Amino acid sequence: MASTVGDNGHATRDAQAGTTIPVAGTTRDAEQVTQGTTKIPGYVYLVGFIAALGGLLFGYDTGVISGAQGFLKTQFHLTSTTQEIAVVNASEI
Repeated sequence: MASTVGDNGHATRDAQAGTTIPVAGTTRDAEQVTQGTTKIPGYVYLVGFIAALGGLLFGYDTGVISGAQGFLKTQFHLTSTTQEIAVVNASEI
């Protein structure tokens, strides 16, 4: 006899094994779940804010470097190779 799910959504006893098999999603931890909502720790918001700020600054830095490439090439008479080195060094800062 296989285990079946009853009308209340909980697993029924398996007659052969003699154990109750829980159905996925029916057990709840009282500390984590309060009336269907979960509490998100504050550090998750902090990590998200830092990641968003890092992405914003990286995008701004990329725009500044690509805007300055033409001026750097003419001012310092850079070849393609030295221009690549200058861009890599500017983005590492």
